[in-house]
Amino acid sequence: MSDCNEDHEPSPPEERVFASWLKTHQPLLDDALEDLIRQVERFLRELRDEHPTLHVEDPSQSARVKELRRILAKCSKRRVHDPEQILHGVVDAFPIGDLIGVRVLVRSLRDIEMIRHALQEHGRTLGDPAQMRLEDHNDAPTKTGYRALHVDGIIAVRMGETDFGVPFEVQFKTLTQHVFGQATHEDAYVRDQVNSHADFDSVRRLQKAMAEALNAADLLHAEIERLSRTLREQIVGQEPGEEITAPGIESVIRDLFDSELTGPEASAAVQRADHAGLKTLTELQDVLKRDGERVQRAEAELTGMLRRRPRPHEILRDVLDRMVGEAAEQQAVEELDAEVGSADGTQDFEAENPAESS
Repeated sequence: MSDCNEDHEPSPPEERVFASWLKTHQPLLDDALEDLIRQVERFLRELRDEHPTLHVEDPSQSARVKELRRILAKCSKRRVHDPEQILHGVVDAFPIGDLIGVRVLVRSLRDIEMIRHALQEHGRTLGDPAQMRLEDHNDAPTKTGYRALHVDGIIAVRMGETDFGVPFEVQFKTLTQHVFGQATHEDAYVRDQVNSHADFDSVRRLQKAMAEALNAADLLHAEIERLSRTLREQIVGQEPGEEITAPGIESVIRDLFDSELTGPEASAAVQRADHAGLKTLTELQDVLKRDGERVQRAEAELTGMLRRRPRPHEILRDVLDRMVGEAAEQQAVEELDAEVGSADGTQDFEAENPAESS
């Protein structure tokens, strides 16, 4: 997570005071972080229900409480010598605005825009709605070239009889933006006596050039996504005919569920449909009718298992997998009947022709 330029070394007594404070408040901070993770996961889950093509990594894998040395450095820079001040303030005035933090990695700038739009235009919130702030570094990157979408806010937590507001930061980044952060954080962001020297500016210029190159890759990826989406819509929009193909299945899902499948999801569905014994798109449409028994059963069972509304591709997979299982069972029954019939025929032949069978 983000840190200020850190160039002050706290004294040992001051360090002990902060270490004691952190140890005492660690359970509270851990609870606040768990709550934040749950809120982020719920937000992303609901957003994916609306936008099935949204690609995100597991936010719980990049969540943390700020470590002691970062707390000390940031408080020292802001001349905060009493750790009790850390949890006193409003969202823009806490000594440490990212005391807890979550990083969410997405695939593309289009995903970032979906998230920003949901938070800014649709009233989605994280933490206390009155205290949430959006900071978009994509249109206005920092002087180092850093880009990301930040959400700052406060998570309310109780310890004993006291309510606390714990300041948080959630970072939404593309994979390339994360590469820049990982490659430059220590040298470009965390200041020390060496990298603060004027001679170090040459390194910063190269880092800025890398940031622009990575942003160019993000912009190229966005254009590839746009063109791919346009062509896919044109292909899917064509009369699909009766053959079960990936574009045909995408067209069926769009018509029946008003949703989109990814290319891999559609291709996998083609194989499942074949194994299920379906030969035409009309047969597939009949199986996937929203008020049909198979779809209703899949929705009910998946909702209970997932504890959320299943997405169209999950319903499609469940329905076809059940049909594949039924087809396999039917084939096994037919093969068994054939074996039994063959054995019965042999016995009848031997009974009618004892001389030939001896």
